[in-house]
Amino acid sequence: MNSYEIWKKQIGLISYVKKYLKLCKGANINIANSSFCYFAHWGFFPGSAKLRLKLHGIKYIFSYIKIILFNILSISKLTNYSVKKHNIEQTAYKNFIISNASKNDFKKNGSYFDPYFQTNSRKMSNSLWFLNCVDDYVPGKFDKNIIIFTRSKSFFKYNFLFLIITFLKALLKFKFSLKNIIHEFSFDSQFSNIISKKILYELSKGKFQNILNSYEAQPFQNTIFKEVKKIDKKIKTIGYFHTALAPINTSLIFKSGAPDLLLISGKYSKFFLCKYLNWPSKKIQAVPSFRYNKKNILKMGGYIYLPFNIFSRKKIILEFENFLKKSRVRSINKLIIKDHPFATLTYERKKTIEELKNLIVIYKTRFDSNKKKNLSIFIGATSSVIVALESNIETVHICEEPVFESYSSKLWKTLKVKQISSNTFIYKQKVKNSLIKFGLNDNMLQKYIF
Repeated sequence: MNSYEIWKKQIGLISYVKKYLKLCKGANINIANSSFCYFAHWGFFPGSAKLRLKLHGIKYIFSYIKIILFNILSISKLTNYSVKKHNIEQTAYKNFIISNASKNDFKKNGSYFDPYFQTNSRKMSNSLWFLNCVDDYVPGKFDKNIIIFTRSKSFFKYNFLFLIITFLKALLKFKFSLKNIIHEFSFDSQFSNIISKKILYELSKGKFQNILNSYEAQPFQNTIFKEVKKIDKKIKTIGYFHTALAPINTSLIFKSGAPDLLLISGKYSKFFLCKYLNWPSKKIQAVPSFRYNKKNILKMGGYIYLPFNIFSRKKIILEFENFLKKSRVRSINKLIIKDHPFATLTYERKKTIEELKNLIVIYKTRFDSNKKKNLSIFIGATSSVIVALESNIETVHICEEPVFESYSSKLWKTLKVKQISSNTFIYKQKVKNSLIKFGLNDNMLQKYIF
């Protein structure tokens, strides 16, 4: 596909999602909690499977069914969740902040440092933090204004009795309505039911003025924002989108459960959300990035960045080899493979890394170890390519699925896009700070939100 064909398909998919959400709303589907209405194309979700079925047609049907069944089976792993906290008085706090956490985020003194908001929990003493521990780690010591949501280990990976009971509950909840059961009998919807119940309980015990979340429009986030209004309509719901927008970002199309205010970095990013994804302008505020500031931004040159999910190893290897073949001798700085920090090292991922390293050896004459590290290669679905551009890094983007992963200059008018093969693109910025603007310091929450 050439760049024009890619753009047409991107516009078509955005339009398709808008129409689908409208149909679901008319059919009284709980859009906020539906896994089929969460169109995050970078993962193996029912919504992303639906997008690919629309794009590829009937030839994708077996993969579509496989993803749906996988998400149903994964419900059986949603057991043993609990909340760890101190005896606290929720009414002592004005703000309720929801974020993800892992072991490295907890400090020895009992505080927590949030990598997305770039602030320490002790600097927000009037805020209660609800932390979803993605690696199930619970520190031995943590402050009183921290609530930890975690999952204890189970002897069996799958609990099929839990799966059956969850299905029976869904039957009763939706009064045997097949369309409603289909939309919510999936991993993300059921996880949403579990975590949102815990969060809403804590919210109901306090007198909070604001609820803030590092927002990605996941079902549990939209469900909490929607349901908290039943507790207190005056609570202001705030979402913070912590990175740059993806090329089409269909998961962020405005829908039920959207926050009262969405904070996003970059003026053109705000324009994109309003023009293409139906967001009312008054609900979006463009701010400097909390996550990326001029003090903490890492040097991004000299790497090959792997995505969280790898869909086609063969395509990645073919495109990388074609890029090296076309490159001049000693024209590329030394490249180090950098795996995604949260990805599982599967066989497919190991083979991808191994084959990339082999190609670097085979085409070693293309590299110059003394050359300034100013070029990086980004693979698959990633918005890091935009962060790199803002850091003045030359970027090469190898896409597994260009319709979902490549930026188009017709949609992103502040970018120059050069397509050098069917799946490989080179980007340059026309306007600095338009897609993501680096912050000036840490702890910007107080200034821009509270």
